[in-house]
Amino acid sequence: MLLPRNCTKCYRLLFLTMFLFTVACARISLYGDLTDEDANEMMVLLEENGISATKSKVERQNEFFYAIQVKPQDMAKARSLLVAHNLPRRKELGLSGVYKEKGLIPTPDEQKARYLLALKGEIINSLERLPEVVDADVVLNIPVEDEFRGKDEPQKRPTASVIVRATPSIGVKAGITEAKLQEFVANAVERLNPRDVSVIISYLFDNDAARPGDVRTLPLQENLPALSGEEKGPKQKMLGLSLDSASKSRLKAYLLVFFVLLVFLATALIIMIVQGGRMRRRLEELSGGGHPALEGQVMDERQQIEP
Repeated sequence: MLLPRNCTKCYRLLFLTMFLFTVACARISLYGDLTDEDANEMMVLLEENGISATKSKVERQNEFFYAIQVKPQDMAKARSLLVAHNLPRRKELGLSGVYKEKGLIPTPDEQKARYLLALKGEIINSLERLPEVVDADVVLNIPVEDEFRGKDEPQKRPTASVIVRATPSIGVKAGITEAKLQEFVANAVERLNPRDVSVIISYLFDNDAARPGDVRTLPLQENLPALSGEEKGPKQKMLGLSLDSASKSRLKAYLLVFFVLLVFLATALIIMIVQGGRMRRRLEELSGGGHPALEGQVMDERQQIEP
C-alpha cells in the first residue's frame, strides 16, 4: 500500500523530531559505583554551578551503588569541576579495611605497618568529613620503643605531618586552623605532642580572591572611581589648598560660620569690659567718701545732735 507523498513527509518530520528530542535529552554517565554520600555531594556541587545532573541506583550483590549522569555538552565542565574539588573522595582503608583480611601470622614490622596505615586512614577520613576540606594526607612517624634504652637516654617522640587542601570560609569564623589540626591529630596518636605536628593548609581560591598572607596594594585616591552622587570637577586653589567645587563650597560655609562666631564672641567681650569699667569706677566713688549726698546726710545728723 502506497502512502500519499504528504503523509510520508509528515512521518519523516515526526521521526526526525523524535530523534532530535531523544538526543537532546540523552545523558552520559559521569561517574559510577558511587556511595550515596558521594553521589549526593557531587549532585549538590554540580547544581550549585548550573549543571543539571541526575542520580541512578544500581543493586549488585545485595549492595547499592549510584551513578551520576549529565548532558553531553556539560561533560567537560562537570569533570573539571569535580577534579578541582577532589570528588569522588578517595576512601582510605582505615582499621576495618586493613584488618579485614586474614592470613598468616604477620611479623612485627608488618603489624606496625598495617597499624600505621589503618591509623592514617582513620585520620584522613575524619578530616575529609569537614565541609571545608577538599583533600587531606597524613604522614605518621611512630618510633619503636627500645627495650634496652638507658634511663638517661631520652625517649624518641612520635611526629606527624598533615597536608590539607580546603576552601576558605567566607563571612563566618574560620573552621580550620593550624592549632585545631595539630590538636586533632595529637589526640588520635598516642604520646603525640601537638607541637610535633606540622601542618600545611592550601586554600583553593579564584584568581581574584585574596589569600591569607597575601599583600595587596590599595589604589591611590585619584585612581578610585567617583562616588555616586558626587561629580569630580576641576581643581581650584583656595588658601593654598587644591580643592574641587564641592569641597570649596563646604570650606566657605565653615569659614563663614567661624567668622560669625568670632564676631559674636568679640562683641560679648567688649560689652563685658565696658560694664566692668563702669562698675569699678562706681565702687571707687563709693569707697572714697566723696559722695555729696552722704556728706550732707552726715553733717545734718551732727547738727541735730549739737544743742
